[in-house]
Amino acid sequence: MKFTFELNRKNATQTGSKRDKKRTSGNLVKQAPNRPQMQLDRLKSAVDFALDPNSVDRSELIEIYEGTSKDGHVISQLQVAENKLLSEPFLIINGETEDKEALKLFKKSWFDAFIKCALSAEFWGYQLIEFGPEHDEKLWEYVKVFPRLYVIPWKKKITFNLGGSGDVEYSDILTDLFLIELGEPEVLGKFEAVSKEVIWKGFSRSDWSEYNERFGKPLLDIACNTDDDDEVAAKIEMARNFGSNGYVVRDVDDQVNMISPQGSANGSQFEPLAKFCNDEISKIINGQTGTSDEKSFVGAAQVHERVLDDFTKGRLRAMQNIVNDTLIPFLVYHGWQLEGRTLVYPILEEESNTGKTEQQPIEGENGQHQQQVATKNQLPKKATGYPW
Repeated sequence: MKFTFELNRKNATQTGSKRDKKRTSGNLVKQAPNRPQMQLDRLKSAVDFALDPNSVDRSELIEIYEGTSKDGHVISQLQVAENKLLSEPFLIINGETEDKEALKLFKKSWFDAFIKCALSAEFWGYQLIEFGPEHDEKLWEYVKVFPRLYVIPWKKKITFNLGGSGDVEYSDILTDLFLIELGEPEVLGKFEAVSKEVIWKGFSRSDWSEYNERFGKPLLDIACNTDDDDEVAAKIEMARNFGSNGYVVRDVDDQVNMISPQGSANGSQFEPLAKFCNDEISKIINGQTGTSDEKSFVGAAQVHERVLDDFTKGRLRAMQNIVNDTLIPFLVYHGWQLEGRTLVYPILEEESNTGKTEQQPIEGENGQHQQQVATKNQLPKKATGYPW
């Protein structure tokens, strides 16, 4: 099977609107998703296989990561990380002057989507970000993570048919395919560690449910003095329906006893195991537990909040580098008038200039900011320098 692309190069003759161009992901032969098997031995083999430079398939690891991303506590912690990034104000600087017109181009939904995609590389590892067709008002139709199953990181290839033929090397035409590359093939992301906790928590809750099914309900004991099979069967049916009926009808000679669990037979020993896993997930993703769970002491909560702020500042610094070193050159290549512009998070510049860690008021239009000069007309490079 042969696949062809219509590359939309910057200096190519434009015969139609950019939004009419079909993106690479539109050529993929989609398959039904598989239900992930969340098992520790499967995670280990998937990690070993993904780290093999000769491997061409990360489907096992991606399926486990998919299951991990659907855990309720993981969803909550990722939302905390996303909201911290999205809520932080930023500026677009041209030299030493704030460019408010350029800032308007970034104050749109496509840039929020890009931040979410770039942040996901911290947890998923290597990935491609795809930009959809562009509208006339400088608004991308979509910005999304290119389907990870179809990317072969070590060989820098996209496969269009899983298990079949049809590959294309993208290393030299990455920008022409409206793709941005984030991460390194040998870095599998934080979900490698988070997945272990999710699997262990799943085992704990499964054991908890099984224990409660066996011992959590009172045992109904019926003693009847009969050898008649039909009468015994009737007693069994009566006992089976006791939970839904709430009553029994017995002979005067029958004895009915309710035996309740004693001592620690309530399954409470499993709860600390599940909570421990949630605490570990919180520490891996955001460095602390105090902003996700109730704390008794104000001082402890403040310490946890400062740790979260440190994590957020690290992510902001990485995001600033990604935008300036990769995204803006990508946009310039595709015709956006952003030469010499850089994105700046004021909180990082103020901390660098004053040595203070507290958040300061955002400087006005004439404020002085440390310039981060981007090389003009330089093609986007793969983003590096992540704190993760």
